[in-house]
Amino acid sequence: MSGEVKKTKARDELIRFAEEETRQKFHKLSGVQQSHELTRFYVKEIHNRIKTEISDDDLELAIVDGGSDLGCDLIHRDDNQVLIIQSKYRTSGASEKPDEISHFQAVFNRLLDPNLKANAQVLDQISTIDWANDRFRLIFITLGSLRNQAGDLADLPPNYPASPPDLAQRSEWFF
Repeated sequence: MSGEVKKTKARDELIRFAEEETRQKFHKLSGVQQSHELTRFYVKEIHNRIKTEISDDDLELAIVDGGSDLGCDLIHRDDNQVLIIQSKYRTSGASEKPDEISHFQAVFNRLLDPNLKANAQVLDQISTIDWANDRFRLIFITLGSLRNQAGDLADLPPNYPASPPDLAQRSEWFF
């Protein structure tokens, strides 16, 4: 099955899921709401089937999207594993923006910078992280095409802060 066919099926399933969850037509949701639903869809329909399940209550606490979210929509820590997700809903035929990829690749710099103002949800979630020992799974979810400069950027190494020094060895990135 081609990538575009899979993406179309995923988009259809996302829309079905979101309309069931919100009891609203998907196209009536704001862009932020559509991205929230993409995050919830990924966690409930994909992550929970292949990794340790995130309960509905924990999922709501883990969603940190909003003003001052430092470039992530979800932060969830469980058993020394931290999941960080950034979701971008894109309509059919749209391409992902390269600056969105590079911004996400620098998320550790923002999360570890004490001078940046984060929202309360981000602060609550990052307060539980053991930065010296935890392992990280970072996922950028988009239904936009990565067959452009954005895809080229996704293949480049992320931008890590100097401290903690071994963060790169404890991190997995997926786009």
